[in-house]
Amino acid sequence: MWKISRERVLLAGGPSAAILQIAHPIVAHGVKNHSSFQRHPFRRLRNTLDAVYTTAFGTREQVEKTRENIARMHKPVHGEMPGGRHYSAFDADAQLWVLATLLQTSVFIYEQWVAPLSDSEKESYYHEYRIFGEIFGLDCTYGPQSWPAFCIYYEEMLHSRLLASEPICAELAQIIAHPPHPPGFSLAMQPFHFLVNEFIPSPVRERLGFHSNAWTASVFRNANRFLPKIIPQLPSSIRFCKPYRSALRRSAAYGTQLGN
Repeated sequence: MWKISRERVLLAGGPSAAILQIAHPIVAHGVKNHSSFQRHPFRRLRNTLDAVYTTAFGTREQVEKTRENIARMHKPVHGEMPGGRHYSAFDADAQLWVLATLLQTSVFIYEQWVAPLSDSEKESYYHEYRIFGEIFGLDCTYGPQSWPAFCIYYEEMLHSRLLASEPICAELAQIIAHPPHPPGFSLAMQPFHFLVNEFIPSPVRERLGFHSNAWTASVFRNANRFLPKIIPQLPSSIRFCKPYRSALRRSAAYGTQLGN
């Protein structure tokens, strides 16, 4: 978890993970009806990343506080969807999909831009990431129990009829890709749209209104060619996230105390 989650470059996958999450209708309805999403489309993503960092690098007290905060925020998130179906932030299938998007996006970016991972590393990462799932209420025994089983689940979800099955999913996806606030931000993000067009897999990408094209594919190929050469050469202050560096200092101080 530390080895992979410390990489700042994983943040590049944040918008794509957020878009994949709201492709699930339960997540989409919860986000639209119980958040300030349209005014602050990246606030939920930021809160999710904070929770990931806290779980991976925080103290036990910080993790417990995060667990309590998430439970409090999720408690009022429930209601009726079109057709009389119910949605809830505690729906286990939706929670598993949210976890899956974060996990799969992280592994994909790490292997594309940092270094390959062995099967045993991916297996370990999967089991450690399930601990993060418990922080927002997902029982660790629910769903796939191994990395290969998870990969099968993920592919089945991508090709199921569920994802992007309601107009609200594409509506929210476009807001994330083209945020109306702050003014001008969407224009500034234009050069980075390849991150969405190339990171979101088919057929969900097309259902949500995104398409790979010659330009985005070319930028992605060049990123795959050069970033694995650049990232390992970066100083730790740039390459690694601040929570990881803080955790290292805390661990070193704790080791010193034990030594004394």
